[in-house]
Amino acid sequence: MNIDNKFIRELETLVITSYEEAQKLEKNIRKKELNDIVTDIDIYMENKIIDKIKENFPNHAIYSEEKNEIIGESEYTWFIDPIDGTINFSTEIPLFSTSIALKKNDETIFGFIYDYSNHTVYHAIKGKGAYCNDKKIHVSNKTELSDSIISFCLTSHYNIEKINDVLEVEKSLASKVRGLRLIVSTAIELAWCAEGKIDGCINVKASAGISSAAGKLLVIEAGGKVTNIQGNERQKIDTMLVSNGKIHSKLVNAMKYALFIGNTTEVIEINNSIFSNSNIYLAGKAYSQAIAGAKSGLNCKLMTVVSGLKKSELDSLIIEAKKYNIDTSYIYISNNIANDIKLVFKNEIGEKIYEQDILNGTANAITEDMICQNEDVIKNSAYVICQTKIDIKTLNRIVEICNLNRVPIIVTPSRPKEISIIIDPNNKKLIDKFNMMICDEYEFYEIFGNKYKKDDILKQYGNRLILITDKEGIQYFDGIKMNKIYVTNYEEIQKVGMKDIFIGNFIRILIEKENLNVAIQEALEIIIK
Repeated sequence: MNIDNKFIRELETLVITSYEEAQKLEKNIRKKELNDIVTDIDIYMENKIIDKIKENFPNHAIYSEEKNEIIGESEYTWFIDPIDGTINFSTEIPLFSTSIALKKNDETIFGFIYDYSNHTVYHAIKGKGAYCNDKKIHVSNKTELSDSIISFCLTSHYNIEKINDVLEVEKSLASKVRGLRLIVSTAIELAWCAEGKIDGCINVKASAGISSAAGKLLVIEAGGKVTNIQGNERQKIDTMLVSNGKIHSKLVNAMKYALFIGNTTEVIEINNSIFSNSNIYLAGKAYSQAIAGAKSGLNCKLMTVVSGLKKSELDSLIIEAKKYNIDTSYIYISNNIANDIKLVFKNEIGEKIYEQDILNGTANAITEDMICQNEDVIKNSAYVICQTKIDIKTLNRIVEICNLNRVPIIVTPSRPKEISIIIDPNNKKLIDKFNMMICDEYEFYEIFGNKYKKDDILKQYGNRLILITDKEGIQYFDGIKMNKIYVTNYEEIQKVGMKDIFIGNFIRILIEKENLNVAIQEALEIIIK
């Protein structure tokens, strides 16, 4: 078969003529799916385009968007969306298009888009490039998200779950990109991406991509990239992430989030300076790690339980979290339980010299039922970072969800007197189900005891156990050699919260760079600079 410039010109003339003829019709707006609509103009134009294709390619099959059926049977199938952006069209918002694609089996080999907003024709033939009004086009050269404009799809026929998914994407990207745009004509968005007007497009609703087939070919032929929003090759029904290719991995990572799970502690801090004073505030491993990660640009969600009895402190914690765009939807308020309480003694220059747990309250309020109710947020995480200061059944349930859904789980031990349960044979060696554990020397010996050499334990858990020690800095075994990263300013990590700052930054860099050595080194540099 042969698609040449003559056929493309005929298709252009047909689309324009059909649209002009259709203006004489009543729109006669009718509902399709939820709040999506179809008009008589959609149907009129589709019939005209089908007739033209049958005239030129009588043996080809045709997928009818409005009839939702395939006419005929062939290795070649045409996909027609006569008005992509019907809601825009119906209210005279001039952002709508006609999209036509030809597939050979499952591979798109021809794409045609007519953009009514500026009377522009886009077309692409597989292996021959992408064109706008017969002039070859290329995607943009943007390499940074901060310079990029991204469109995303939010249509009236999305259910509430998908609407929330879109808003999550918007929240993730809003502070990272130059601008977000809501156009809602997928074909136009993809054509504009191919032309370099915008730098990426995102659709979080899984679909077969019928109305986007032509545009995806345009983007690929213009030098861009098309995947699902996880950055993997699209399946037949899948989400869609399209970009100029240069920002693709950064877009994928920007939409990933880390979920921090743990208790919130009421800290009573006593300062032994000459002006002896005390300070009371809410903190905790998960909270401190999420704050540190969020400050460095990590998309964070925090799951914890806080006593609502001291409203001013609760408000302060949530305000602080929201200031750094942490998703606080999973902070639960319990009015019938006390917060954990911890005493922290500090010396004259503000360094921690001693700490003691006084009360375990909200640690036990993170229940197995709470985890089950929030299974989706766990299984869709890039990483789950969990402390051990919660009920063992709850911890086991978190690990089970992560393992089943291949979500990496990183554990940061706490409550030292009880963390030996991690390797209790009766608990089926919970540590073997973690992807990684990060602990200090005290926690290390509480878990493994003193009968083993550190190096032997680290070798047993290659790339999965990171040890932070007073004298030797960061230690881990990478499967080949023992790595020891010495820290010249090591006392910084020993101050209250410094290890948590390391972990928060470490997770963010690990997601971005996907390299353990780089993540450790760069996270340390942030702390000791």
